[in-house]
Amino acid sequence: MTPTEDLPGPALQTLLAAARAARARAYAPYSRFAVGAAVMDEQGRVHAGCNVENAAYPQGWCAETSALAAMVGAGGRAVRAVVVVGEADEPVTPCGGCRQRLREFARDDCPVVVADGTRVRARFTLGGLLPASFGPSHLGLAEVDGGRMPALGGATTHHGTASAGATASGRTAAAAALVDKAAPDVPAHAELAAQGHPVDSGADPGRSVEETARRALACLDLTSLNDADTEADIDRLCARAVGPHGHVAAVCVWPRLAAYARQRLPPQVAVAAVANFPHGGRDIAAAVADVRAIVEAGAQEVDVVLPWREPDAAPALLAAVRHACPGLRLKVILETGELGSPPAIARACRVALDGGADFLKTSTGKVRVNATPEAARALLQAIADDPAARARVGFKPAGGIRTVADAARYMALVAEILGADALNPQRFRIGASGLLDDIHAVLGGGRAGAGQGGY
Repeated sequence: MTPTEDLPGPALQTLLAAARAARARAYAPYSRFAVGAAVMDEQGRVHAGCNVENAAYPQGWCAETSALAAMVGAGGRAVRAVVVVGEADEPVTPCGGCRQRLREFARDDCPVVVADGTRVRARFTLGGLLPASFGPSHLGLAEVDGGRMPALGGATTHHGTASAGATASGRTAAAAALVDKAAPDVPAHAELAAQGHPVDSGADPGRSVEETARRALACLDLTSLNDADTEADIDRLCARAVGPHGHVAAVCVWPRLAAYARQRLPPQVAVAAVANFPHGGRDIAAAVADVRAIVEAGAQEVDVVLPWREPDAAPALLAAVRHACPGLRLKVILETGELGSPPAIARACRVALDGGADFLKTSTGKVRVNATPEAARALLQAIADDPAARARVGFKPAGGIRTVADAARYMALVAEILGADALNPQRFRIGASGLLDDIHAVLGGGRAGAGQGGY
């Protein structure tokens, strides 16, 4: 990998958010020079740290050292990507000592991204920062294991996904080469999720209702899209996003509330916001204005409504939206309940995939017919039939999914058509609000099937 090749966008956004949050907690009373760092390990988990100064100056340590210690303490043994955040005239790269510490756990092609509070400043590889380095092999130990970066979302999360080739999403083939899955068993997944770490895992179609509930929680886009939503509503939403059984994948809100949500959530929980919503009009300028507001708010994901009434207008609108949110996960809402016929749904899928969609989403939740198993099968089959999409593009049913049993129907379809390894937050989301109540009922030992809420 060369310094000019991109990390998958959602993975980079998750690492940046974690490093910036860590920098805000730095202990630097002497230098007043705060630094945050985040590393991604071989399981796709993100570990962050800050610099800690000491009155006896040599006893302090750097942000990268803190992040590595957090990774090792959590069982990580290989670094797949590094982000360092600091504020200075020149990009704040790892110091010489930290480059050597990173070398213990990372290969020469490990990407190192340097940023400040608002933008990426420079991109390197570890080998570029520390050429001809001394490492474990010189002392007879094996180098860190090979392989590619796990998918994240963040992510994407996050995660993150990458597209093959120079697609409309603007990501490169090199980014696709980074993507791999990590598949710990279910108990490990549950333990890590409860600790707040994003993890990817496989699935067993015969899983218990508790395992299904945990998977649904990890893949949930917890949604509040009421016209009268206020900051107080988003406070309550964000408080629900992280609970005793783990955290949701993302919260989904209006663009005007995205920045507020981002401030109130940990970096492991993505913020999604809607564009061209709910009407799905053909006004490109209005849709792009929504997207720019989402990007400026620091959100990681965009859920945009396809102009489903006027399909001829859809390609240009999607191209403009995709161009306006490079690196963000783009979910395209097809409004399948209004499209109705299988041929119309198939055409909408084709337009969305050609337009750089990272996810196909059934519905806004604002119409009479929202997610249905029949529509889900059509969207999943469109993904599976496209060689460029089948290992990259995700699926999101939305509207009317209120119980774990409802969620299980869609999870079974994903496993059937895309494979069980697609049941992770990078490839599968559920748009819902009331579902969380039933998830907690199941995981808390209560009565399932009592999900509340209108979405």
